[in-house]
Parts: sequence; structure tokens; C-alpha cells
Amino acid sequence: MKKIIPYLGVLFTALLLIACQEKKEQPKTKINAKVLVPQKEKLPVITSEGIMHIKVNQVVDEDNKNLVAVIHKDGEGGFDGYNIIGKDGEKIGFAFTETKNIIDLIQIENPMCKTEKGLSVGATFADLKKIYPQSTAHGSEVEGRVSIREEGLSYLLDYYSSNYNLDDSKISLDTKIRCIYIHGKQKQVHEAPKQVMKKYICYTMDNNKKKRIWIGLDAKENAVAIKYEGQKEVISLQYSKEEYLKGGAHPTIIRYYKEIYQNKVNGIYKLTHSGLWDYVQYIRGKDGKKFNFTIDHDANPYGSSPCF
Repeated sequence: MKKIIPYLGVLFTALLLIACQEKKEQPKTKINAKVLVPQKEKLPVITSEGIMHIKVNQVVDEDNKNLVAVIHKDGEGGFDGYNIIGKDGEKIGFAFTETKNIIDLIQIENPMCKTEKGLSVGATFADLKKIYPQSTAHGSEVEGRVSIREEGLSYLLDYYSSNYNLDDSKISLDTKIRCIYIHGKQKQVHEAPKQVMKKYICYTMDNNKKKRIWIGLDAKENAVAIKYEGQKEVISLQYSKEEYLKGGAHPTIIRYYKEIYQNKVNGIYKLTHSGLWDYVQYIRGKDGKKFNFTIDHDANPYGSSPCF
């Protein structure tokens, strides 16, 4: 019996070694697990017409969950309109509705939304100039705000000047874009056929009543042409931008137009309307000299034919 026990121990050890060896030789099964990374949803792109499915000149859809009616308040007062809300509940911007149920202007405030060329709120003046090297910044005589308008969009800078024809070389390249305004596409008028003009306003020069001009308006009362008395040519006007000021008995609407002469911008016209009064200021391009005109109430204002 004593002789058998050692043999049993040896046999047990041998079997254990064989079992371990077989376990080691078993092939390993490779598991190729794919890690699914959720793709970040793209934020809406800012275009010259609007953002998402919300566009300038569009009738407001009251059932649109991306529009929330509010009164937008800033340093200039309160404005009726709608907050534009993204899919995740984030605020994209604000839609102004000065005209009842019509979106007149869209303001983008969200720095994550970009234009088709990559500009966004928070980008710098240098970024803007890189994309639009020929662009010109203009100040606002009333508000002192400085902006650049290109391709249906206005870029409001964190810079202030009341000089319309300011020297934008003095603006730091690090100046940020405060917000982006969407104006919608405007038809550029290079000619002023008579059938476009539906109404006319006659003006006299403030310091020389013998000098008169008339401005032709289209069906939407946008200025399309101007003519000086004594000159044969009718000069085309091209819309540039608009300012809307509340307060007083009547709101004040200021529109800027480029004077197009021989296919070149020759100067800037600033048209101001408030109540029964209309004013024109012409800023001559070559030297910045200003000429002021006031509506002639005795010359059938807003009539269907010009005063000369």
C-alpha cells in the first residue's frame, strides 16, 4: 500500500499539468466591439434669407414651436417679435415683426451659429475683413453703432462711432462681432425704369430753395431713383440698410441708399421719414461733403408723377 501512494501522487500531478496545458492552448476568441459615438447635430446655418425655416418677409406661423412671442428689450427700447428657439431649447436669436405678422428683420445672438462663409457672433473684425476685404464699416449718426453689410447680412461690431463715413482702419482687428442681422435678399436696382416708380417725393435744398430733387419710390415705398432739376439723367439708388427709432409722436425710419452712377457708387443718400416729414441728406463720395433737403409739401408729395 505504501508503494502505491507515491505512484498515485505522481499520476495526479501529471494529470494536473496536462489539464493546465490544454487550458493554455485553447484559442482566444476576439471580440470586435464597435463603439458608437453619437454625432453632434449641426447647428442651423445663417443665410441671407433667414435661419432654419424662419425667413425675412415671411408670415409668422403661430403654431411654429421654434417661435416664442416676446417683447425684445435693449438700450433702444422694446420691440415686438419672437425669440427663435433651437431644437434643444437654446435661443438662436430674435425675429422683429414691426409689420404685423411679417418678419422684417432677424437678429442672431448665438455664437454657435455660423454663416455660409463661417462668420459668427464673437468672430473678429479681422475675420470679417479676411472674407470681405473690400467691405466698408459705417457708423450711425443717431445710435453710434458701427456695422458692415455684405450679402444680405449686417455685422454689428463692438465699436462705436457717429460718423457714417468713418475710417475703419482705426478699428482694432480684435474687435468682436456683437450680433448678426439678416435683412433678406434685396433686388439691386441698376436702372430706374418708369414702370418701377409708383410714387414721387419732391424736396428743396435747405440752403437754396431754388434747387430741387425728386425721389421715385416703388410699390413698397423703397427709393429706387433720384433726379436733380436741370439734369437729364435719372440716377439709380441701391438699398444699403435701415434704422428704426421709436419715440415721440411718430417713429423715425432712416434708410440708406447708394448712389449708382455709371455702374459705380458715387455717394450715399440718407432718407429720414417721421410722420408728415421727409428729409434727405446726400453724402458725396469724393470728399464727404453733405447736402440737406426737406420735403416740399406744396409739390404733391407721394403723388403718381414727379414735380418736374
